[in-house]
Amino acid sequence: MQKNLTLILVLVLSLIFLAGCTGIEKSSDKQRIDISDMDGLYDYVNAEIFPMSREDFDTGVGISFLDVTGDDMAEALMVNNMDWSKNIEMVSIEGDRYKNIKTDLQIHKYKNEFEMQDGFIKVVQATGGTGQAVEFMSLLKYDNGRMITVLRELELSLRESGIEDWYRDYRAEIKGPLTHFQYILDKDENGKKSVERRLYTFNEDTFSFEEKSMQ
Repeated sequence: MQKNLTLILVLVLSLIFLAGCTGIEKSSDKQRIDISDMDGLYDYVNAEIFPMSREDFDTGVGISFLDVTGDDMAEALMVNNMDWSKNIEMVSIEGDRYKNIKTDLQIHKYKNEFEMQDGFIKVVQATGGTGQAVEFMSLLKYDNGRMITVLRELELSLRESGIEDWYRDYRAEIKGPLTHFQYILDKDENGKKSVERRLYTFNEDTFSFEEKSMQ
């Protein structure tokens, strides 16, 4: 009798152990959200950020995948080309949930390109109108759940033209790491040429750039 009770106890404990292992596997599976899963990402964006059809999402939203938070997992940086009045949006994964991290940087018409460089999200954008084309760089930095624009719309190039062959043509060169770089702007205004030089240094304490003339 005692032997039978021992066998029953062993069987019960084995079943409990197996049930526990199954629960752990299910919990682990639940947390495996893939940021590149377009179905899941669309469902979240449509419900929480900007409602749109799946067709508009697939054809009108530009997505760049970068490890912004430094956790070896990519985030999705999104440009809604259906509405240029919107800001750039970022979606991250926190545990078993998607999380929207806002930016205050507006989308621009002709270019919105992203890359990680020297700890910043480097954003190169372009816009323009009749007789004008401009390209500029902004730098964003992730800090404790927030996206902070630490440098906004530093001009990289400008081309303007008007009546009687009037024009302005500016071209910038950036030398050095983005934490501490020289900004050299060559200007040509109707044939009159000049050079502007500035030094930009990132201040970790204030989360902003200090600007100094090099003239």
